[in-house]
Amino acid sequence: MLTAQHEKHLRFGMWKIDFIKKLFPWPVVSSLEAWLLRVLFAYALIHFLPPVMVQTTQPSPVGLAHWFDFTWMASPDSYATFKQLFMVFAFAYACGYCLPVTLPVLTVLHAMPYTLMNSQGHPHHGYQILTLSLLAMAIAAIATSTRRKPSAADALAIVGVFAAARMFTWWLQSSMMSSLAAWMAAHLDGTNAMRVMTLAGLVSFTLLAIMLKQFMSRGRSLIAEPDEKTNGWQLLAGQTAIAAAYLTSVVSKLWNSDGKWFANSHNVAIDFVKTTRQSYYSKLDPALQFDPPGVRMLLENEWLARAFFSSGVVLETVLLIAIGTRKLAFVFGVMLLAMHRTIMELMTLTFHTNESAVALFYINVPFLIVVAGQKLGLTTSNKLESHAANLNQA
Repeated sequence: MLTAQHEKHLRFGMWKIDFIKKLFPWPVVSSLEAWLLRVLFAYALIHFLPPVMVQTTQPSPVGLAHWFDFTWMASPDSYATFKQLFMVFAFAYACGYCLPVTLPVLTVLHAMPYTLMNSQGHPHHGYQILTLSLLAMAIAAIATSTRRKPSAADALAIVGVFAAARMFTWWLQSSMMSSLAAWMAAHLDGTNAMRVMTLAGLVSFTLLAIMLKQFMSRGRSLIAEPDEKTNGWQLLAGQTAIAAAYLTSVVSKLWNSDGKWFANSHNVAIDFVKTTRQSYYSKLDPALQFDPPGVRMLLENEWLARAFFSSGVVLETVLLIAIGTRKLAFVFGVMLLAMHRTIMELMTLTFHTNESAVALFYINVPFLIVVAGQKLGLTTSNKLESHAANLNQA
């Protein structure tokens, strides 16, 4: 028999568990959504990889450069080999093969070129959100992994991954892609031509990922796909890393300003003017000759400027409350995307890596694709109950 005191403690414990579950709900992630997330994220990693490395020294080493010399990547042949290896692990990750091994290796490989770039004395943080997401997902994959013995199926899977990576490299270097790029350059402006080429690369990568998925799941599964629990942890890990990256930005602002960032935030408008004029003198683009009207308005209205810039910091601060919640994560993701687009228009600063990470893990484009496909009757996933639970949970 439980005493009244024990019952009280039990009810309080259950209330705490329910509160934590409501505060940080567990997302139900189907195999199709997880596959789409891996494919799109893997392509983003490849797309943003530097095309060439020109740094021949590392005078101000950071991170891994304290122990390793990465200047060998300045050699075109060496860097081409590195990119081929990177694509191998990107395809392995995309198909969900051996994530406890694939993700840690991919994390290190992704950090290497950016470590060399940041070891020149003027570090840049534009790509760290992708590496941090990989690191968090690698930790989650290791923590949720189950031991299994290697088998002959592993050899076939590795052959398939290498073949897919080689075919993708061949396609990118093919005459068809070169002809398409030349045609786009002749008929479209630079921005739209780049968008079309990016879409063409994504389509080819996705088609190869589909072929690889079919190869690895013919008949019965060649290699078991990550289960629903692992998929949920992968989504949560990505969201947590992104929220941590934005929170780090907030902390650095407050730390470096001795807590006076909000009071002095109106001065950011001056940086907007400086950046626009630097762009004008660099490119001599007539469109950049005059200060944008929005910047002029912020310069002339200090309190409006403070409210405008502070709202972004507040958004970055509270982003963590959206982790695991579908609808709230979507709303926060849209607001973050709008923030970056506004900064791009006012300051000509791009945050494409941040936008990609937010679109995949917060706006959650893979989930939207799956749900839209089911609504239109285009997909017949055996996880309909999971998606219905997701919608109810959201």
